[in-house]
Amino acid sequence: MEPKPLYLNGKWVTSDPKIEVTNPATGESLAAVSTIDRDGMRQAIADAQTAFDGWRSLTATQRSDYLLAIGEALSQRFEDVARIITLENGKALAQSEGEMTLSIDHFRWFAEEGRRAYGRIIPNQVEGRRHLVLRHPIGVVGAIAPWNFPLLLAVRKVAPVPSS
Repeated sequence: MEPKPLYLNGKWVTSDPKIEVTNPATGESLAAVSTIDRDGMRQAIADAQTAFDGWRSLTATQRSDYLLAIGEALSQRFEDVARIITLENGKALAQSEGEMTLSIDHFRWFAEEGRRAYGRIIPNQVEGRRHLVLRHPIGVVGAIAPWNFPLLLAVRKVAPVPSS
């Protein structure tokens, strides 16, 4: 089975070795997924850091628009993605659909929160001084999503980005 490619630095990359994805209920092979080694991961992090400069230069509203688009794309593929979650995770379809609903909601929520990434003034602790906090993206993030809610727990790590 040809492995599904990874999207790295604007290109689809197929690798060997691969990870086999099986249906836990039947043991049936669903797909093979490409992987990368440590050197590939280092390169992916370096590429993400390079891309970060462009992301950081976007306005909060522009970053928010990306999240709204992701939420909309998930909405359009709701049934397909929920079914895939069920097949690869073994959970009931209703639970996968709930995960989809929450994931879409998270993208929409954080997209709107990103538009309100206001600064704040912290009360002074020293006479004649004020502390001003401005929110802006600070760097590349690596995140691990547990198996039990594979989409939702990844979304909870990715979606807050514009409001950080």
